[in-house]
Amino acid sequence: MRLKSIRLKNFQSHKDTFIELSKSFNCVTGSWHSGKSSLVRALAFLFYNDWHSSYNRFGNEPIEITATLEDGSVITRIKGENINKVIVNGLVFENFGNTLPEEVSNLLGIVPLQVDVDQQVFLNVSQQDDGLFLLSERGPYRAKTLNKVFGVSLVDTALRNLSRDKKQCMGEIQEKKERIKQLSKELEPFSMLLKNKERLLNAEGIVKEIEEIASRLGTLKDISNKLKSNKSKLTALQKEEKTFKDQLEEKYKFLASINSCPFCGKELEEGQIKELLERFK
Repeated sequence: MRLKSIRLKNFQSHKDTFIELSKSFNCVTGSWHSGKSSLVRALAFLFYNDWHSSYNRFGNEPIEITATLEDGSVITRIKGENINKVIVNGLVFENFGNTLPEEVSNLLGIVPLQVDVDQQVFLNVSQQDDGLFLLSERGPYRAKTLNKVFGVSLVDTALRNLSRDKKQCMGEIQEKKERIKQLSKELEPFSMLLKNKERLLNAEGIVKEIEEIASRLGTLKDISNKLKSNKSKLTALQKEEKTFKDQLEEKYKFLASINSCPFCGKELEEGQIKELLERFK
């Protein structure tokens, strides 16, 4: 968030100084010990809580730095012998130690860069005696800082995590492959089931065909039984027919003998004999 103005009270050489800042570029000029560097220290104190006891140069009166942001928000930082607080749009924060309240950092959008556990870099403020950024530092520190600034450390961490996850996944894949081999060997005795899969799926149709064939066999058996019964009846009828024929033959012979018998007393008329013979036939 851009600063619109800043006010310094009781801060080193500034008894009460108000500075209105430009929207684009600001250049502070002045003679030696006129308070130019004090302005930078005040900003560092406001942004990062960077404090030194020499900042208070006007007796026991607490220092007070007030910054107004372009959105109208007001941050006031107050510190003295028995006072240490920050006021954000009327909301007071006290007893926050060496780190500013999160509300202040979020409003300003400025936080120190944590290079290491005990090392921080103030990217937004450079003090009077500071050398050019990182040029006076040793190589490992510069590399570590640049990694933090550009997020290279995040890439390194991501690559390490990726390598670890890849190794873990490869191990799991190999484990799954071994498990598949084991299961395949256990399934070998059941290979016939796979070969007969189609027949097993058609089992219902086969059962229906068997039921239909059994029904037809039952019908044929009934017909066969009826045929056997009718055959027996036919045999009986044939025997009965033969008996009747034999009886008729005897009757015929008897009638013929009567017609030719000289001792019958009275002969039958020829026409009656023929009529009887035709009837017997």
